[in-house]
Amino acid sequence: MRLLYIHSFQSLIWNKMVSKRIQLFGMKPVEGDFILIKTEKEENEDSSSEIPDDDESISQLMWETKLYENHSVAVQDFFNLLQKFDKSITEQIPKSHKYKKRNEWVTKEIMDAINLKDKLYKQYNKDRDNKVLEREYKDLRNKITNMVRDTKKEYQLKKEKKEKAEEPFKCKQEIIALTADELSNYTIYDIVLPLPGYDINYPEHLKEYYKEALEEYGLTLEMTKQKVKTYTLCGNYRKILEKVKDVSWKIMHYNNPTENLIRSDFEELRGNSEPEDVESKVYFYFLFFFSKLHVISHG
Repeated sequence: MRLLYIHSFQSLIWNKMVSKRIQLFGMKPVEGDFILIKTEKEENEDSSSEIPDDDESISQLMWETKLYENHSVAVQDFFNLLQKFDKSITEQIPKSHKYKKRNEWVTKEIMDAINLKDKLYKQYNKDRDNKVLEREYKDLRNKITNMVRDTKKEYQLKKEKKEKAEEPFKCKQEIIALTADELSNYTIYDIVLPLPGYDINYPEHLKEYYKEALEEYGLTLEMTKQKVKTYTLCGNYRKILEKVKDVSWKIMHYNNPTENLIRSDFEELRGNSEPEDVESKVYFYFLFFFSKLHVISHG
């Protein structure tokens, strides 16, 4: 939590510089832009995608998509529109992208306690005047909350420690600045910008803007190491745009605007079923799946 505000500040400066970069130079690589030096593994990965790279196609996609915000328009037309720009998009959801449980940290003790709590609640629900049952139920509920919090925290710490031991954190990624002869080999999706720190370089065509942005907060480009290691920021590089891969979706309907559209972590832990599609003309939403993430888009 202590680093949350510091990292948020880094992201604030980075976001301002992304806006300035696109404002000044558009959606094409320019001389002096930074790109990451890929590892051998990254070079061998299949990064093909049909998402448009040029300003005109992206703007056209955004403009035409607005025409399909009305639910009365045929859904298949919307699919056809997206497929026009990305041939890899399919209407069907691959099995590998279905929402999976991620509760490796859950112990048998927690599950047993949850089952017992459910039984107590049923008993208490039938006898609301029973103060003994009420106290027993609430105590167990609080105990489960603490168990889940502590167990999940312990699991996360062990996981992070293991990952750190297996693959030590690299403070700074290697970058190169593009020359005029190299521009045709890259797209806007390859460009990275630095998050402020003591161990990064700034692109020459944006260096002055970084300087001005940092000076607003009494800082300089020459950010020194701090005596307290926790607050020492080496900086890093982040891509300004990412392509979405393995895109798929499904359309869901619901009647009540207060309904849950996806399961919460706790509902997933308890094994609650996923929300089902209902016959409704009141509300609908698109449930998008991509790269093991899911995003909801309301209609």
